[in-house]
Amino acid sequence: MKVTAELVEGVSRSILSQNYEDATEVPDFHKDLWALCCSDHPNVAIAAPRAHGKSTAITHAYVISCLCMRERQYVLIVSDTEEQSGEFISDIKREFTDNDVLRDLYGVDRLVRDQTTDAIIRFKDGHMCRIIGKGSEQKIRGRKWRGSRPDLIITDDAENE
Repeated sequence: MKVTAELVEGVSRSILSQNYEDATEVPDFHKDLWALCCSDHPNVAIAAPRAHGKSTAITHAYVISCLCMRERQYVLIVSDTEEQSGEFISDIKREFTDNDVLRDLYGVDRLVRDQTTDAIIRFKDGHMCRIIGKGSEQKIRGRKWRGSRPDLIITDDAENE
């Protein structure tokens, strides 16, 4: 299914927001980000000051929507450090293991692989998807899973202060 900005907003609002700290109404800025990410442009770059919720909107809500809707099956998150990318993945894994609404609605079975920077999610119908994290200084070239290269690459906080 084609992921749209409206779909990501719905997932964020009705499924993920219960775990957001100080959840508020979805800002127009997030809707604009999702529209960019869901567009037909092959490469999208987004920059905004800290505290605008870019990581929540893109690295969390958009990635989860893409995986649940099966638009993407192999996601790579690149951050300044591997530890930082692991924190993003940890938050995503928590949704797939602890969010009962998400699990029931999308038929999530279990995590087949549950490592700090590498998770494989299995759905009840046998479909699987993978999300891995790397630091910006680590080797990324040549990554393959099940014969495919990552079909979504998110770079979030790729540099430090």
